[in-house]
Amino acid sequence: MRVGDGVVLALDTATPDLSAAVVGPNLRESVRVPVGNRMAAAIAPEVDGLLQDSGLARGDLAAIAVGAGPGPYTSLRVGLMFARAVGWALGIPVLGACSLDVVARAVSLAGAGAFGVALDARRREVYWAGYDAEGRRRVGPLVARPADIGSAATRWFGPGLVDSSAGAGMVERRGPDALVLADWVRSDGERAIEVTEGGGPQIAAAEAEMAGRDSVWAAPDGDGSGAKSIPQSLLPPRPLYLRRPDAKVPSWLS
Repeated sequence: MRVGDGVVLALDTATPDLSAAVVGPNLRESVRVPVGNRMAAAIAPEVDGLLQDSGLARGDLAAIAVGAGPGPYTSLRVGLMFARAVGWALGIPVLGACSLDVVARAVSLAGAGAFGVALDARRREVYWAGYDAEGRRRVGPLVARPADIGSAATRWFGPGLVDSSAGAGMVERRGPDALVLADWVRSDGERAIEVTEGGGPQIAAAEAEMAGRDSVWAAPDGDGSGAKSIPQSLLPPRPLYLRRPDAKVPSWLS
């Protein structure tokens, strides 16, 4: 079955809201639930409820898409691990995407000029990226204080900064939409998937795009600080943290 002909489950946990959607032939359902720090407890029942309301079982899924962040360490990892575990159990491909790029796709389709996208990074900072009027990423993703973004990248903030974090001093509140992510996978997923001789689906195109370049993509458990470039494409389902987690190793263990 081609991914574009089947049902795609999409998830994003890069904000305090769980965004989930199922998209397929004659099917387009979504849910957004504010869960805060209850992401681990909420994700499975919310996904099962969405599938049930759509008349689906997990076995009906052809692929899973998941926002790879950047976002809070714990909730981001919950979404990625859930997607990878379900994909492994069902034997279907799992694809990731930068959550900032997911927001940008929705904004560019709405006809905005050059713009920026920011997600709450806590510590009075935001994760952000700058995009041109066609939605192509020109700056970032990076982590910075909101005041520093305005002085460093004003050329990208045409009509205003699209922002999914409350109280960051930005213009519009909008988070990653799982419907947009599902549409992305249904349109481009075939190009990013290759089936190995053993029968398992692997993410091929994104890793091939990164190979042989000077750019370095952050390792699955890295802090991302050494990454020069993260492709604006469908990616392996690995977290984009951009910085180390808040937790520190006790001095007596180091």
